[in-house]
Amino acid sequence: KRFWEIENAAENDSTINKASNLIRNPIHVVDLAKVILLLKEKTGIFHVAGPRMSAYTFYHFLAKEAGIIVDIKEVMLKQEQANEIPLNTNLVSNKLRNLGIHIPSVKENSGRIYPGSTANYT
Repeated sequence: KRFWEIENAAENDSTINKASNLIRNPIHVVDLAKVILLLKEKTGIFHVAGPRMSAYTFYHFLAKEAGIIVDIKEVMLKQEQANEIPLNTNLVSNKLRNLGIHIPSVKENSGRIYPGSTANYT
């Protein structure tokens, strides 16, 4: 969905507006699966999420990863503009760090993110 939006905006020479105060924790699905396997013998509640990143920064990374030049404009959302979802859903993974589990950032996953990438996923 996100790559389609970037590709579409580039093809139509349009601007994408993304909020720098919309905070999420993107994680590569392969990394998520690895962490779940590491936690299978553990009990408790764990936040399994990548490092915090704004939507604005994430879209810039995705465009660069795909080699697409597109205009991404930084905006600031008010809570009422966020379509009833919280602006900041940042999850803290301190329990994972205490277990010695590192979750790579999307930047550390460079070459594994874009669907057209020929990167090795092992």
